[in-house]
Amino acid sequence: MACPHRFLSNHIINSLFPNWEFDYLFIGTFNPLWTFSRGQSAAYFYGRIVNNYYWDLIPEIWSNQKMRKSNSIAGEHFIQQNEIGITDLIKDITDANQNNVQHVTWLKDKADTGLVKFKNIDWNSPKIVNLTNCKSLLFSNAQFYKAHSIMNRTA
Repeated sequence: MACPHRFLSNHIINSLFPNWEFDYLFIGTFNPLWTFSRGQSAAYFYGRIVNNYYWDLIPEIWSNQKMRKSNSIAGEHFIQQNEIGITDLIKDITDANQNNVQHVTWLKDKADTGLVKFKNIDWNSPKIVNLTNCKSLLFSNAQFYKAHSIMNRTA
C-alpha cells in the first residue's frame, strides 16, 4: 500500500501546489498521509512538530507577527494573502507499506533520513522545475542535497 502526501490534491487534483498565484515557493520534502500517534500528523504544511518555527519565521519576515499557535486556516490565509506557496519534493512513495514497522519508522523520521530507503518515489520536482511565474524558490530542509541524490538514483 502506497503512502501519498498528506496534502496531495488539497487545492488542485493530483498536485501539491496551491490554487493561488505565488511569488515565493517554499519547498519541503514529504508529509505522509498515514496518521501517526502523538500529534505527528499535520493539519497543513509545517505543522507536524511543535518546535517547527516556519509559522513564526515566515509571518515575522512578511508582517512582524508569529503564527505557530494559530490554526491551519489562519496560516493558509496568511500565505495566500502574501503570495507565498508551499509544496514538497515528494508526491507519493509507492513502495511504502503501512503494515511494515520499518516503513512506518522511516516515514515518522522528521529529519527525512528514512526516505532514502524507499525505491519507488513519485517526485514533484518536474513541476517545480517548470515553474515560470515564481520569483524565488526556497528550500526548507537541509536534506535537499540528499533528496537530490535520491532523485538521480530513482529517475
